[in-house]
Amino acid sequence: MDYREWWREFDDIDWRSGEPNFITNDDHAMIEVRYTDGLSIDVGRENSGIYAITVTDGESKEVLCTVNIADREKLHDKLQEIVERFRERAEEIEPEPDENERRAAELVGKYGLNFSDIPKDEIVSLLSAELKAPVAGSAEYIRLLCAYLFCIGGKEDAELIKKAKYSGNMDTGAMIDSEWITSLENGGQPDEYTRSREELIADIITYYVDFEDRT
Repeated sequence: MDYREWWREFDDIDWRSGEPNFITNDDHAMIEVRYTDGLSIDVGRENSGIYAITVTDGESKEVLCTVNIADREKLHDKLQEIVERFRERAEEIEPEPDENERRAAELVGKYGLNFSDIPKDEIVSLLSAELKAPVAGSAEYIRLLCAYLFCIGGKEDAELIKKAKYSGNMDTGAMIDSEWITSLENGGQPDEYTRSREELIADIITYYVDFEDRT
């Protein structure tokens, strides 16, 4: 085989969605394979002539595995074995669904974004119940309920949104737009710090229109 095309011997390796980079100007670092979850698999040749396959966790930078191979002819098969072993492990570990996002997505699925069809009493009831006994990590869910209440409510509903924003949970408070409160209190009129009610509702629709697809 032409030395300049040594990487051709790895053409048939299934990288399992990895992106291999073949290094042609460094005889010690030969192959770098990167995965979207941060895992990396590197192949290099030591000064002793031993080939090393090193697997590193992208998040902790911990070396998960190092395999040394003296026989170059065995490098191809061993590399494929390593790729399969670590990618199968990664693919088997499916991320737990985010409960916060899931609950919000279910709410969007139930009520949609046609605000004229959404019963305000149900939104008030759900929001009041959540503030009384909040589920851990419910910031997105509470934000959506507040967004619904802003879109379908009036001045009398500003207090409940204010209670949600200043309930003591910093994550929840940061997600609830103070403009919603001001807009309800001033009848939806824009001022120096508050956009019009129409603009605020348009922003809410833009944010949630494909929310179910993003979760």
